[in-house]
Amino acid sequence: MRTIVLVALAVFLALPAQAKKKEEVDYLALAAVMIRDQHFDRAEQALTQVDLQDDDTDVGRYYVLRGLVRLHLGLYQQSAEDFSQAIENGQAEPIVRIHLAQALFGATDYRGALDAFARAETKAAEIPGAFAMRAQAHWELEERPEAWAMLDAGIARHPTYGELLRRKVFFAMELGLLRTAVDLGRTYLASTAGTFEDDLAIGWSLVESGNLAEGLGFLEIAHLKHPRERKVTLALARAYQKRGMPRTAAQLLEALAITGDAQLAIEASELYRAAGLPWRALALNGRIADSKARLRQRLAIMLDLRRYDMIATMERDLLRVGLMSDDSVRYAVAFAWFEEGDYERTERLLGGLRDPELFQKAAEIRKAMQECRDERWKC
Repeated sequence: MRTIVLVALAVFLALPAQAKKKEEVDYLALAAVMIRDQHFDRAEQALTQVDLQDDDTDVGRYYVLRGLVRLHLGLYQQSAEDFSQAIENGQAEPIVRIHLAQALFGATDYRGALDAFARAETKAAEIPGAFAMRAQAHWELEERPEAWAMLDAGIARHPTYGELLRRKVFFAMELGLLRTAVDLGRTYLASTAGTFEDDLAIGWSLVESGNLAEGLGFLEIAHLKHPRERKVTLALARAYQKRGMPRTAAQLLEALAITGDAQLAIEASELYRAAGLPWRALALNGRIADSKARLRQRLAIMLDLRRYDMIATMERDLLRVGLMSDDSVRYAVAFAWFEEGDYERTERLLGGLRDPELFQKAAEIRKAMQECRDERWKC
C-alpha cells in the first residue's frame, strides 16, 4: 500500500516562540526552520541544545518539534511519546493529535491511532489522508466493514483524492471481490492521472489472484500507455507465461534482453524452446555473455533439435567452462557420441557418471552398444 503522508507542519512551524531567553528561543526557532527545510538530523541536533529545566522554555512546543523530527526519521514509538508529552504540556491543537495518530499508526498501534483520530474528529475530517490511514487501521484490526465505510466516508468528503478509491480497489481484491475490484480499478484509472505503478499494481494483483484475463487487460493497457517502462513489460510477460502463452512472453522478454540483461535473454530463449521454436531460441542464445549459461542452454537446444553432431563438437568448450563435471551434461554428450557411432568416446564419458538414475541409463546405452557391435546391421 502506498505510504500516507499527512502534511500539517506549517501549523507548528508558524507558532510564535517565547522571547525571554534569546538563546533558547533561537534553538527552538532554528529547529522549526530545519524541519520546514526537511533537515531533520540538523533539527534534532538543535533541539538537544534546548534547556528543558528553564522556566521560560516552551516545553510543549519542544516536544511537538521533536515529535515531528522523529516521525520523519521513522522513530514512530518515540515520536508518539513526544506528541503525548506535548499534549500533557498544553499543546491542545487538534493537529497534534493527528500527528500522534500518524506516529501510533507507524508504530502499528492501530487502536491507539484510531483513538487519536477520534479525539481530533473535526480536524481529521479535513485531511483526506486521514481517512485512508483510518481505513487501513481498521483493516489491520480485521474490522472490514469499518474499513470499507471509512473509505466511503472519505470519498464522499474528498471525491478528488484518488488514494481512497485506489485503496478500495485493493481491499476489494483482498476480499475476493474481483468483479468489484475490476470495476473500481477502471473507475480509478479513468478518474485520475494515475501512474504506471497504479496500472501495474492493479493488473498484477488480479493476475496473482487467479483472474488472468482481467489482469492481462490492465497490464496490456499499462504497456500501451507506458511502453518503455521495464517493470510493466516484465509483468506483462510474466502474465502471458502464466496463461500458457510462452511465445508472446518470449517476445516481450527478448525486447528487454536487448539492453544486455543476460538472465532475461536466458529466460526468453527458454520460452522460445517451450513454444516449439528452437531456432529462435538458438538465435537468442548467442546473445548470452555468460559462457557457462550460454553453453548449458545451447546444449539443451541442440538436444531438442537432435543435432548430436553439434553436441559432440561442444565437448571441448563444455570441458573448458567446467560443465563436464555435471553428470547431466556429461550424459548428454555421451549420448551424442553414441548417436554419432563413436562408442569409445561414449564409454569414456559414461564411466565418470555418479548419478544413480543416469548410471542406470548408461547401462542401457552400454547394452545398445554391445548389440550394435554384435549385429552392426541393426545400427
